[in-house]
Amino acid sequence: MNPVEFFDGVASPYDCQRAFYRALASALADELPPGFRPSRILEVGSGTGHSTSVLAERFPGAALTALEPAPTMAALGRKNVPTAEWHPSELGSYLAKDSSLGGFDLVFSSAAAHWLDDQEWQRLLEESRESVLALALPVSDLQSGLPLPAGNELVLRLLRHMRPRPGWRAAARRRARTRNLAASPGCLRTAMWRNVETWQNGRDLAETLHCRGALLALFGEDSARVFEELSSQTQVFEFAWSFLLMVRTPALPLHQSSES
Repeated sequence: MNPVEFFDGVASPYDCQRAFYRALASALADELPPGFRPSRILEVGSGTGHSTSVLAERFPGAALTALEPAPTMAALGRKNVPTAEWHPSELGSYLAKDSSLGGFDLVFSSAAAHWLDDQEWQRLLEESRESVLALALPVSDLQSGLPLPAGNELVLRLLRHMRPRPGWRAAARRRARTRNLAASPGCLRTAMWRNVETWQNGRDLAETLHCRGALLALFGEDSARVFEELSSQTQVFEFAWSFLLMVRTPALPLHQSSES
């Protein structure tokens, strides 16, 4: 199942994850340059509008365009944030109609850019050079030196045991993309965001990992099997979500306020 079909099928439980996605989007928005006031914003991968609502609240005067290719997700997003202009479209399809991102002051993607294919990712980087680009990208805690919570340890053991090829390839591609972005032109700011949640049993953990797309991203076609394995666990689990927050700005800042 491709990501668009998957997220269209989990739109309702995904919409219940408001607190998580708003917290992440707020942390990413906090990394934007002080005094930055965009007049036109493009959000890539808007889901059901949790991060879109953060942008609408932070920048109430901005024209906000929300891209979300899963139709059911986009329909819920339109209800949640009716002030945004919603496009049920992938980034590649949108760029085929509107050939440049140059008209946007801010291109924002919270917990969604890792789903872009290689061509869309490259176009995102190339065509947003005159915009402020803000991305929240999932990363592993393995290199942080922090102790892994029990939920992360369990998922890691399953990954090592099953070694799903799509998951390993996707993780390697995400790491390469992050390195390339760090070397791209422009001023780059980075910060880490880490959120630890507690689940009363494996079933609750599995359902959260499923509706947020983590099982699909890591295990691909084996995600249903992993869901059942996690659901069989009866103990309390903590699980840590870690994201790298990256903001790239053009050489000259755009729309700075007089207070900056």
